[in-house]
Amino acid sequence: MTRSGTMPKAPDGLRPIRVFVADDSFAYRTFLRELIGTQPDMQVVGEAGNGYNAAQRVAALVPDVVVLDLRMPGLDGRAALRRMVQGGVPSRVIIVSAYDDALAEFDGRPGEVVTVLKKGGDGDRSWNDTLIANIRAVGGGRRRTPVGAPAGLAAMACPVPEPVAAPRPESPRALLVGASTGGPQAVVALLKQLPQPLPIPTLIVIHVGERLADAMADWLARETGKPVRLARHGEPLAEAAGQFLLAPNDHHMTVRGGRVVLTQDAPMHGMRPAVDVLFHGAARALGGAAIGVLLTGMGKDGAEGLLALRQAGAPTLVQDEASATVYGMPGHAVHIGAAARVLPLQRIARAVSEELGHSGG
Repeated sequence: MTRSGTMPKAPDGLRPIRVFVADDSFAYRTFLRELIGTQPDMQVVGEAGNGYNAAQRVAALVPDVVVLDLRMPGLDGRAALRRMVQGGVPSRVIIVSAYDDALAEFDGRPGEVVTVLKKGGDGDRSWNDTLIANIRAVGGGRRRTPVGAPAGLAAMACPVPEPVAAPRPESPRALLVGASTGGPQAVVALLKQLPQPLPIPTLIVIHVGERLADAMADWLARETGKPVRLARHGEPLAEAAGQFLLAPNDHHMTVRGGRVVLTQDAPMHGMRPAVDVLFHGAARALGGAAIGVLLTGMGKDGAEGLLALRQAGAPTLVQDEASATVYGMPGHAVHIGAAARVLPLQRIARAVSEELGHSGG
């Protein structure tokens, strides 16, 4: 709050993302409060050291995002979360725990709950950046209250509705993957963990050197044991279910009318193929019936297309900085709000499985 009683102004003119921190460690709460407080588009509006106080204060303050520890005295984080849900509190929740097995139970939840393995501190910048990226990803859509709106519980009782993405018209019809620097290894790691067979085709764009796509397809097939091959112009998506289609040399790959389309249109971002061409085309052709994944890479290719997918109602998954070789492409996607979830590479396949209705991955 400013002295005039209005909400502080974020750089883009919207109010800051309002964050509540719940952790039984005073030192860790202080660290989180200071970390979040350095962000020009965020504001810590409250904190609690146990689940009971957290549930009460969150119900009163209605923050945009709650950063919630699982292990707290008295009422723990799980019970506090249940109270928030039962009370109809619309806040998004980021579960932070030092125990990965504890986080796993939340991974099947809808997008309102994101999990982050508890690390962090002044010497762990990549983890800090990942947490901030997740807060921005899940809370950014709730910042639409005009700057200068009255503060207090009366105003908080009726929060401005979050802009709702277009509903997904049907089950996913394609998985879309984009990557650049460090991409071959990242794609191998992702494909190895995906369930087999997938009920949908996977369309992959990787920035590789000239004339290397043929060899790349063969290499990916050998390394993953999955049916990876070069895409063919005009092939129906439905007939490629369970296959992994790589964009050929010097050709953009996109989707039109339920078919794979290859073109030699002008390069985008100096690239042909370009991830943005695939993502933008799929957003127009499939709407929410796609899953977008953007992995490690230099530059910003894929970010704008991923945003188009998210605005069309598609789930969008972005590799986090800690696991990325180069955080250019995924980092730009996070910066512009294209990422619905920011995840370590080893957890993206599980998220894809959830979107497809699989229990594992």
